[in-house]
Amino acid sequence: MVKCQLCDTNPVCTKTSDGKLICKQCFIDRVEKLVHQCIDEFQLIYPTDHIVIGVSGGKDSTALATMLTRIEKRWPSGAKYTLVAVDEGIVGYRDKSLECVRWLQEYLQLPLEIISYIETYGMTMDEIVTRGGKNACSYCGVLRRQCLEKAAIKVGANVIATGHNGDDVAETVLMNFLRGDVARLERCKSLKRELEREDGIIRIKPFSLLTQKEVVLYAHYMKLRYFSVECTYAGTAFRGNARTFLQKTQILHPSIIRNCVISNEQAKAELKKEQLKKSQRCTVCGMQSSSSLCQACKMMNELRNGMPKIELK
Repeated sequence: MVKCQLCDTNPVCTKTSDGKLICKQCFIDRVEKLVHQCIDEFQLIYPTDHIVIGVSGGKDSTALATMLTRIEKRWPSGAKYTLVAVDEGIVGYRDKSLECVRWLQEYLQLPLEIISYIETYGMTMDEIVTRGGKNACSYCGVLRRQCLEKAAIKVGANVIATGHNGDDVAETVLMNFLRGDVARLERCKSLKRELEREDGIIRIKPFSLLTQKEVVLYAHYMKLRYFSVECTYAGTAFRGNARTFLQKTQILHPSIIRNCVISNEQAKAELKKEQLKKSQRCTVCGMQSSSSLCQACKMMNELRNGMPKIELK
């Protein structure tokens, strides 16, 4: 029997990105320490924070909520946590995943807030697709983001934590590079804790240095219950190309995901820092916006008037 190279006791379960053969318990300990290191190094969490964890019932958000709860017990920060789920109104998909969200709430014993499209925008995602065409992801990305912000404001939170992992970040960087979209490359979110606008909600991604494989293994070894069915309206053609490239390259170069994330962070540090965008409020809903009418209200106006203009880029 091959023994773990860290504890020299338990049988090997997996191989790390740096080539070490380790057991299940050492793997769990290792990834939790890595995420805590990321939180500490980039100052993602402060003792006075009330953090909303965006949960969908999927592996990433389920693992994130579990790990942040465990990290808080191992390395207490004093921060407060609340789970927030967005119900887009996708029959046969979101209703099923919310069952996993409720299981997670019971498992972690954290407060749970559920906010829906129907109560926020007056229509479900199923209805939006009917009115707006096939580019569902264009609408959903904007509307989900605003729902999380609205829920955070409702519960009095100042930080939103999402389960985006290193693969997600690397895919976004690669997509923008392949498109030649320098502006979006510059706007790729920093790993550091920072306000997007004055008085805005802070967004953090504690899993930015974890690979998708590590998140999946963590959820598996922790015996977490999560929903693994892809969204009915998933439109990831171009992102899928970037994902396939990174997955194939990762076989020969296991550290490519982490290297890509860190390289992007270093490149951003070399760019001249822009001043914080001047705060504005949407004249319709009152939420933070870069113009007098926020993107969510623009979309909803177009949908209600039967003139959708959004294209998936």
